[in-house]
Amino acid sequence: MRSSIARRSAVFGSAALLFFLPMGAAVHAEPAESPASALTESLPAEMVTALARDLSLTPEQYLTQSSLGQQLAQFAADARQRFPEVFAGTWLEHGQPIVALAPGADRAAAEAEAVAAGFTVREVAQSEQNLQSQIAQLDSWLDTQPPAIADLVRGITLDVVGNGLVLRTNDANGSLELPAFFPNIRILPSPNPIEPAPIDPSLLTSPLPGD
Repeated sequence: MRSSIARRSAVFGSAALLFFLPMGAAVHAEPAESPASALTESLPAEMVTALARDLSLTPEQYLTQSSLGQQLAQFAADARQRFPEVFAGTWLEHGQPIVALAPGADRAAAEAEAVAAGFTVREVAQSEQNLQSQIAQLDSWLDTQPPAIADLVRGITLDVVGNGLVLRTNDANGSLELPAFFPNIRILPSPNPIEPAPIDPSLLTSPLPGD
């Protein structure tokens, strides 16, 4: 009861204060800065420049996409638990939040929740769970291969947008052949390792400044 009376008193007090403000004060009052504007202005100038140069994004667009990315990440974490047989990943495409769904019993329920959250649903062939299972099978198959074949593979990644797998290899001659039961696997060359810049030996023997 006491808290209810206190809340009513606070509301009435605020209304009374607004009512008795001089008209001049109301006309010349500065509008409150929106949270989005405050966040935009808090970005470092170097970051704003890099966003425009490298990503062609304004600070407002960057903050919007960051917020959408967080929402997609939360949806993905929930969907992996509740709709594992149909959930196939999320990503941002030209600023639009995409949720990929594969066929399955829970597809209608998953799509309804994605649409209600404001996301665009993309239909794909395989769920994320299915693709992860293929990665495990490919690992098991590689374990049975001779080193000359197994050592060609440098990594296996899940291609969410392409709804498949990407296999990175050192196979310059194209000698790696995968079994037919691994569909939708793209084989790409592994990026060359970054070599450290050579060091001038004279620098190691030169006296340091001030010596």
